[in-house]
Amino acid sequence: MVTESDSLLEQLCQRLRDVVADFADNAGATSNALRTLQKNNPVGFANAAVSVLGSATGPSGLTGLARYVAAHPEVIEILLSPGRLPLAEAVCAARLIQEADPQFLVRMTQKILEACGHARDVPTPLASRLLNVLDHGSACPGLTPMLVRFANHPSDQVRSKSILLLGRANLNLPRAKEFLLSTDARVRANTIESLWDLDGEECREVLLEYSRDRSSRVMLNSLVGLCKGGNSQARARLICLAGSHNATVRAGAAWAMGKVDRPHAAAEFIEILNTLAQDPEPKVQNMARGSLEKLADQSRSKE
Repeated sequence: MVTESDSLLEQLCQRLRDVVADFADNAGATSNALRTLQKNNPVGFANAAVSVLGSATGPSGLTGLARYVAAHPEVIEILLSPGRLPLAEAVCAARLIQEADPQFLVRMTQKILEACGHARDVPTPLASRLLNVLDHGSACPGLTPMLVRFANHPSDQVRSKSILLLGRANLNLPRAKEFLLSTDARVRANTIESLWDLDGEECREVLLEYSRDRSSRVMLNSLVGLCKGGNSQARARLICLAGSHNATVRAGAAWAMGKVDRPHAAAEFIEILNTLAQDPEPKVQNMARGSLEKLADQSRSKE
C-alpha cells in the first residue's frame, strides 16, 4: 500500500532526478536548485537524495547531489536504518557520498561509536549494517583504529567482519596471527580472507598452515589464498575436493574455485565447474553455476 508520505517522497525523488539530469549542461543552475530544495524541506531532501543515490544508474550530477547531502545530520541514520533503505541501496549511496566527501565513512563510524559510548555497546544489527556499508566503500585509513575497537564486540559475526575489514584496509601480520588463535572459525576464516592477494613468504606460510585447519571454511579460504598466489598443490587439493563423495565438500570446492580470479587457475577450474554444474545434488549445481558466472564476469572485466 502506497501512503501519502511515500507518494510525496517519490515526487521529491523525481524532482531531484530531473535536477541532476541537467548538471552537465548547467552546473550552476543545478547547484542553486539543490540548495533551494534542501532549504525548503531539509528532512525530505535528505531522504529523497539518499534514495536517488541508492538507486543511481548513471553518474550525471550525482557527485553534486552527494556533496549537498553528505553533511546532513539525518543521512547517517537513513543509511543505517533497514526500515528506511535496503542495504544494497545504502551501500550504493554511501559509496557516492564518500566519493564526494572522502571522510564521510569515518564520520559515520565515529558518530555511531560516540552515540553508543563503546564499540561493544553498539547493537549487533546496527554494527553489522555499518560494517556491511564500510565493506563496500573505498579504503579509508582513518577507519583502522575504529575497526580495532569492533574486534572486541560481543557478537561473533561483528568481530569476524571487523577483522576482515581490518586486514583489507591495513595489513598487520602480527595482529592477524593473534586473531588466528581465536576459537571462532568465522574469525579465523575472515582473517585468512584478509590475506588474499597479498604476497610475501611469511604470508604464504600462514596460508599453508591454516590450509590444514579443522574448519572447512578456514581451510578453503586458505586454499583460495594459495591458489591466487599460484600454488599448484593448493589447486590440486581443490580439484581433489571437487571429486569428494561428500556433497558438502564438493559444494565448498566449487565455491572456492569461483574465488580464484587468476588465469593460471581459472581455465582448469572452469572445466571442473562445468562438470559440477551437472552434479546430482542441487546445492553443488547451484554453487558451481554461481562460480562459473563469477569467473565469466571477472574475465569480461579484464578485457
